Amino acid sequence: LGSEQLALFLTIFTLLLTIAYSLIPYKTPWCVLSFLLGMILLAGVGANTLWRLAPGWAGKTILSIVLVAGFWHLGNTAWQASYKYQTDGGNPYVYAQPSPDVEELAKRVLDIAHASTQGVNMPVYVISDDNYYWPIPWYLRELNNVGYANEIPADVNFPVVLASPSFDEALTRRLDPTHLMTGYFGLRPNTFFMAWVRMDEWKSYLDNMKRK
Repeated sequence: LGSEQLALFLTIFTLLLTIAYSLIPYKTPWCVLSFLLGMILLAGVGANTLWRLAPGWAGKTILSIVLVAGFWHLGNTAWQASYKYQTDGGNPYVYAQPSPDVEELAKRVLDIAHASTQGVNMPVYVISDDNYYWPIPWYLRELNNVGYANEIPADVNFPVVLASPSFDEALTRRLDPTHLMTGYFGLRPNTFFMAWVRMDEWKSYLDNMKRK
């Protein structure tokens, strides 16, 4: 397959994939990878063609500067999308990404457990209205007694209860005399969890924080 035939194949391949994915209603960021590969290869073909057409060393020098500037721009954009704005809602390449809040939630629960007499065996109950708890199981993997459900159990007197806001009214009736609702924490975009902590464990946690 000659270079011209390869370039033609890549052009048709990339164009058809781009059109197909544009017409598909359901889209996720990784769908871009299918036709992005063709675009990357075509960019290489284009750069090679421009290099051959550039007149003399002066033209090649100017072209090199332009290409390096383009490489820098793309690299900087990739770095910002991957490391600076990896959880920002304005980043079009993120999808259901964990919120930075979940790390604060996990730290809070682990600090409470470490201040508790039960340590890593302290029971924690997670109640979600959609059965999708991730990434809470990952962040609480150090604890041995973490339960998950999509409804409030008959006995909800656990040291720590993490729950979707839809359970707020019911949990307020059940837990308000014995627990403190310590705040809302983002889990994923538009997904939040409440953190209820039993008063005795909360007091131990505060006392432990004062000693640090």
